[in-house]
Amino acid sequence: MLKKCRNHCHFEKVKKLFISKLFWFGLTLFLFQNCNPKKNKPLSVQQQIESDYAGCDFRILSYGAGVMVDQNAYDVIGKKYGIRYIKVYGCDVPEAFYDSVGRHNDDTHALITEKYGEFFYYYFVYECRKEAIRQEKVKKFLNTIRSIKWKEEALKIKNNYLTLKYYIRPSQEKDIYSVQFYVMQFNEQDTFLTINDYGFSYSKIYINCETGEVKYIVDN
Repeated sequence: MLKKCRNHCHFEKVKKLFISKLFWFGLTLFLFQNCNPKKNKPLSVQQQIESDYAGCDFRILSYGAGVMVDQNAYDVIGKKYGIRYIKVYGCDVPEAFYDSVGRHNDDTHALITEKYGEFFYYYFVYECRKEAIRQEKVKKFLNTIRSIKWKEEALKIKNNYLTLKYYIRPSQEKDIYSVQFYVMQFNEQDTFLTINDYGFSYSKIYINCETGEVKYIVDN
């Protein structure tokens, strides 16, 4: 009888141990599946742009090689008013396409004027020029950062047509801009790049447009 009781107690201990291990195994598997970095791939450049401008109601279409001076500044200020500028064609534009874009943009401009008033574009262009000046300051400071210059030189050695580009956006803090880096690649999805320095790497920096101080470096 005593032997039978001991066997039963041993069986209960083994059962509890098995259930405990099974529980922790299941929990570990769940966390691994949900934290797997392959499931949380960083956004491509285009996906990031789509995310940033998801709430814009007005879309202005553009085309041609030099599309617009200070395009990035217009994007930033346009977002404040729900306006997004989208490049839809290269240099050789068919006449029918030209007419179609023209009609679309005329209709969109009319809706924007109806919402914001007849003199809206005067203030809008003024804001865009101020933003462009601030972004030019950011670019000048970026040109003085050693690791960024190294990356530009490495790209030129690899392919003379590769150019390091900046995805610049103002942050919530005054005078602070976030900067991500990418290279435009034909027939491939553009992705943000990692910049390597001594002992660390980063894919984004926050920089003060007035002082050039790098506020934060986001390590990979």
